[in-house]
Amino acid sequence: MLNARLLRLDDQAHEHAHDYHQLVLSLSGSAAFEVDGAGGEVCRMRACLVPGYAEHEFAGKGDNRMLIIDLDEQDLSADDPRLLAQLFETPRYPALDADFHNLLNYAGAELARYGSDPLLARALGGVLLRALHLRVFGEAAHQPKGPLDIARLDAHIESNLARRITVAELAQVVCLSP
Repeated sequence: MLNARLLRLDDQAHEHAHDYHQLVLSLSGSAAFEVDGAGGEVCRMRACLVPGYAEHEFAGKGDNRMLIIDLDEQDLSADDPRLLAQLFETPRYPALDADFHNLLNYAGAELARYGSDPLLARALGGVLLRALHLRVFGEAAHQPKGPLDIARLDAHIESNLARRITVAELAQVVCLSP
């Protein structure tokens, strides 16, 4: 089973576990997550990988729109179980880059338009999973990072001058820790 769906997460905290893996991606807004004691935030800059059977608690923050992919290891192709075992061996909050955002935006738009088509949901979910796997475990993950994207930081600061901007927020803009 690979099911991709769009959902707004409620501001009220929810806690549960299920027997399938889950990938949570933000199309807009954010949500707080805690998976087996590992806390983090799902936002435009970070995803959340929830291993199957892991207890997790989550709450949306204000207006949010999440793309959630549910994955059951049964009914998968021969390569999928190895990929899933690596991705979901532990709870993770991987950073997302601009190219992944483009893919995510496209997937979100297609699911919003044709979400009832299970073949499309499966194909888009598979592409997002593979792209994330390559970012976490592929050669690109082991190459040194390029220079800091100052232009991106400047643009974010200029567009938000009317309010207080935190170091954590600036770090998220360029996919770094505070």
